[in-house]
Amino acid sequence: MQQLNSKSVWLFFLSSFVKWIVIFIFFGLWVLVALVEYIESNGLPGIWVLIPVIVLFFVVPYVWARLTYHFYLYDLSKDCFHVERGVIYKKYSTIPYERIQNVDIDRTLIARILGLSTVSIQTAGTSGKAEGCIPGLSQEEAIVVRDKLIELSKKSKRSGL
Repeated sequence: MQQLNSKSVWLFFLSSFVKWIVIFIFFGLWVLVALVEYIESNGLPGIWVLIPVIVLFFVVPYVWARLTYHFYLYDLSKDCFHVERGVIYKKYSTIPYERIQNVDIDRTLIARILGLSTVSIQTAGTSGKAEGCIPGLSQEEAIVVRDKLIELSKKSKRSGL
Protein backbone atom coordinates (compact mmCIF):
# COMPACT_ATOMS: atom_id res chain seq x y z
CA MET A 1 0.00 0.00 0.00
CA GLN A 2 1.22 3.50 -0.81
CA GLN A 3 0.82 6.66 1.20
CA LEU A 4 -0.14 10.10 -0.08
CA ASN A 5 2.26 13.00 -0.44
CA SER A 6 3.15 14.42 2.98
CA LYS A 7 1.87 17.87 1.93
CA SER A 8 -1.64 16.39 1.77
CA VAL A 9 -1.78 16.87 5.55
CA TRP A 10 -2.36 20.57 4.81
CA LEU A 11 -5.24 19.77 2.44
CA PHE A 12 -6.85 17.66 5.15
CA PHE A 13 -6.09 20.33 7.76
CA LEU A 14 -7.81 23.09 5.80
CA SER A 15 -10.82 20.89 5.12
CA SER A 16 -11.07 19.91 8.78
CA PHE A 17 -10.51 23.51 9.92
CA VAL A 18 -13.40 24.77 7.77
CA LYS A 19 -15.68 22.05 9.18
CA TRP A 20 -14.73 23.02 12.75
CA ILE A 21 -15.49 26.68 12.00
CA VAL A 22 -18.93 25.78 10.62
CA ILE A 23 -19.70 23.56 13.62
CA PHE A 24 -18.55 26.30 15.97
CA ILE A 25 -20.66 28.97 14.27
CA PHE A 26 -23.81 26.84 14.50
CA PHE A 27 -23.34 25.17 17.86
CA GLY A 28 -20.53 26.63 19.91
CA LEU A 29 -20.67 30.39 19.55
CA TRP A 30 -23.45 30.87 22.09
CA VAL A 31 -21.64 28.58 24.58
CA LEU A 32 -18.44 30.58 24.17
CA VAL A 33 -20.23 33.90 24.70
CA ALA A 34 -21.95 32.58 27.84
CA LEU A 35 -18.67 31.19 29.15
CA VAL A 36 -16.81 34.49 28.61
CA GLU A 37 -19.61 36.40 30.37
CA TYR A 38 -19.53 33.96 33.29
CA ILE A 39 -15.75 34.22 33.70
CA GLU A 40 -15.78 38.02 33.41
CA SER A 41 -18.57 38.23 36.00
CA ASN A 42 -16.23 36.40 38.40
CA GLY A 43 -13.50 38.99 37.89
CA LEU A 44 -11.27 37.11 35.44
CA PRO A 45 -10.48 38.38 31.93
CA GLY A 46 -12.43 36.61 29.16
CA ILE A 47 -9.20 36.01 27.24
CA TRP A 48 -8.60 32.95 29.44
CA VAL A 49 -11.48 31.26 27.65
CA LEU A 50 -10.53 32.44 24.17
CA ILE A 51 -6.93 31.18 24.28
CA PRO A 52 -7.83 27.46 24.74
CA VAL A 53 -10.62 27.77 22.16
CA ILE A 54 -8.23 29.29 19.61
CA VAL A 55 -5.63 26.60 20.35
CA LEU A 56 -8.28 23.89 19.93
CA PHE A 57 -9.30 25.36 16.56
CA PHE A 58 -5.80 24.75 15.27
CA VAL A 59 -4.62 21.71 17.23
CA VAL A 60 -7.64 19.44 16.82
CA PRO A 61 -7.92 19.92 13.02
CA TYR A 62 -4.17 19.44 12.63
CA VAL A 63 -4.16 16.21 14.64
CA TRP A 64 -7.18 15.00 12.67
CA ALA A 65 -5.41 15.87 9.41
CA ARG A 66 -2.30 13.92 10.48
CA LEU A 67 -4.45 10.90 11.34
CA THR A 68 -6.38 11.16 8.05
CA TYR A 69 -3.09 11.28 6.14
CA HIS A 70 -1.68 8.34 8.09
CA PHE A 71 -4.71 6.13 7.44
CA TYR A 72 -5.23 7.00 3.73
CA LEU A 73 -3.55 4.29 1.64
CA TYR A 74 -3.93 3.16 -1.96
CA ASP A 75 -2.57 0.34 -4.09
CA LEU A 76 -2.54 -0.56 -7.77
CA SER A 77 -2.52 -4.35 -7.57
CA LYS A 78 -2.47 -6.82 -10.43
CA ASP A 79 -6.27 -7.00 -10.85
CA CYS A 80 -7.77 -3.95 -9.16
CA PHE A 81 -7.32 -0.60 -7.50
CA HIS A 82 -7.58 -0.52 -3.68
CA VAL A 83 -8.17 2.42 -1.33
CA GLU A 84 -8.16 2.21 2.45
CA ARG A 85 -9.11 5.30 4.45
CA GLY A 86 -10.72 6.53 7.62
CA VAL A 87 -9.72 7.32 11.17
CA ILE A 88 -12.72 6.20 13.20
CA TYR A 89 -14.84 4.69 10.45
CA LYS A 90 -12.69 2.65 8.02
CA LYS A 91 -13.66 2.40 4.37
CA TYR A 92 -12.11 -0.14 2.02
CA SER A 93 -12.80 0.28 -1.69
CA THR A 94 -11.81 -2.04 -4.50
CA ILE A 95 -12.34 -1.15 -8.15
CA PRO A 96 -11.62 -3.81 -10.78
CA TYR A 97 -9.68 -2.30 -13.68
CA GLU A 98 -12.21 -3.52 -16.26
CA ARG A 99 -14.89 -1.27 -14.65
CA ILE A 100 -12.82 1.92 -14.98
CA GLN A 101 -14.30 4.25 -17.59
CA ASN A 102 -12.46 7.52 -16.96
CA VAL A 103 -9.55 8.78 -14.88
CA ASP A 104 -9.24 12.52 -14.22
CA ILE A 105 -6.73 14.72 -12.44
CA ASP A 106 -8.31 17.55 -10.44
CA ARG A 107 -6.40 20.48 -8.94
CA THR A 108 -8.23 22.93 -6.69
CA LEU A 109 -6.72 26.31 -5.90
CA ILE A 110 -5.35 25.19 -2.53
CA ALA A 111 -4.03 21.97 -4.05
CA ARG A 112 -2.24 23.96 -6.77
CA ILE A 113 -0.68 26.22 -4.15
CA LEU A 114 0.62 23.11 -2.37
CA GLY A 115 1.65 21.45 -5.66
CA LEU A 116 -0.85 18.64 -5.23
CA SER A 117 -3.47 16.90 -7.36
CA THR A 118 -6.38 14.49 -6.92
CA VAL A 119 -6.84 11.48 -9.18
CA SER A 120 -10.57 10.71 -9.66
CA ILE A 121 -11.71 7.34 -11.00
CA GLN A 122 -15.11 6.97 -12.63
CA THR A 123 -16.60 3.57 -13.29
CA ALA A 124 -19.41 2.11 -15.34
CA GLY A 125 -22.75 2.63 -13.68
CA THR A 126 -21.89 5.73 -11.67
CA SER A 127 -23.63 8.98 -12.58
CA GLY A 128 -20.66 11.26 -13.22
CA LYS A 129 -19.45 10.98 -9.63
CA ALA A 130 -16.01 9.53 -8.97
CA GLU A 131 -16.22 6.13 -7.31
CA GLY A 132 -12.61 6.29 -6.23
CA CYS A 133 -10.18 9.10 -5.63
CA ILE A 134 -6.66 9.64 -4.42
CA PRO A 135 -6.18 13.15 -3.03
CA GLY A 136 -2.85 14.68 -2.14
CA LEU A 137 -0.55 13.36 -4.85
CA SER A 138 2.17 15.50 -6.36
CA GLN A 139 1.42 16.55 -9.92
CA GLU A 140 4.05 14.11 -11.24
CA GLU A 141 2.70 11.23 -9.11
CA ALA A 142 -0.85 11.98 -10.26
CA ILE A 143 0.16 11.77 -13.93
CA VAL A 144 1.98 8.48 -13.34
CA VAL A 145 -0.98 6.99 -11.40
CA ARG A 146 -3.50 8.17 -14.00
CA ASP A 147 -1.46 6.74 -16.87
CA LYS A 148 -0.93 3.46 -15.00
CA LEU A 149 -4.68 3.16 -14.24
CA ILE A 150 -5.56 3.81 -17.88
CA GLU A 151 -2.97 1.28 -19.05
CA LEU A 152 -4.19 -1.41 -16.61
CA SER A 153 -7.81 -0.69 -17.54
CA LYS A 154 -7.11 -1.09 -21.26
CA LYS A 155 -5.06 -4.22 -20.65
CA SER A 156 -7.80 -5.85 -18.53
CA LYS A 157 -10.48 -5.01 -21.12
CA ARG A 158 -8.35 -6.49 -23.94
CA SER A 159 -7.65 -9.68 -22.00
CA GLY A 160 -11.34 -9.99 -21.06
CA LEU A 161 -12.51 -9.98 -24.68
